[in-house]
Amino acid sequence: MTTFLQPVGFWSYTTSDDSAARGRLSQLRRLLADELQQKVGRDPKVRIWQDAHAIPHGTEWRNEIHKGIDEASFFIPIVTPAFLQSKECCYEVSRFREREQERGRAI
Repeated sequence: MTTFLQPVGFWSYTTSDDSAARGRLSQLRRLLADELQQKVGRDPKVRIWQDAHAIPHGTEWRNEIHKGIDEASFFIPIVTPAFLQSKECCYEVSRFREREQERGRAI
């Protein structure tokens, strides 16, 4: 029996880039999720995880990011100079790659 991955993306970006773009990166994430949903149909629900919307205030943000990566079936890096210089963004890329290799979906 074939199991299908849920369409859950992980939006990897720097908040400084989103701020500099006046929230356009967050807007792009919403537009992309809507576009993908049109392609997939009603079900399953397409989600693209973004820290600004997924991490409740007062929670351990690093654990929440780790969970977001573990739930993701695809990864969307918004590569900018700030992204490449961010230790957190580099961690996200590495963690997603490791997780994919652990699951036999080497990238």
